[in-house]
Amino acid sequence: MKAVKIFVAVGAILIILLLTILLFVQSPSEKLKSIKDFDSCAEAGYPVMQSNPQICKTPAGRTFTKNK
Repeated sequence: MKAVKIFVAVGAILIILLLTILLFVQSPSEKLKSIKDFDSCAEAGYPVMQSNPQICKTPAGRTFTKNK
């Protein structure tokens, strides 16, 4: 009986962990959808290449050029 309780507890912890991971995995895609220009890309913390003009690149490969 004690083993069943441990099994249920471990299962519950794994389910909670899985749901938490799924929530965090989906969040970046929503963040990427909201990026429409250079400024929103840079504000989201994505890398800005120090070229002339500056270019910001998302992990999905989209690039945004800074307007002067």
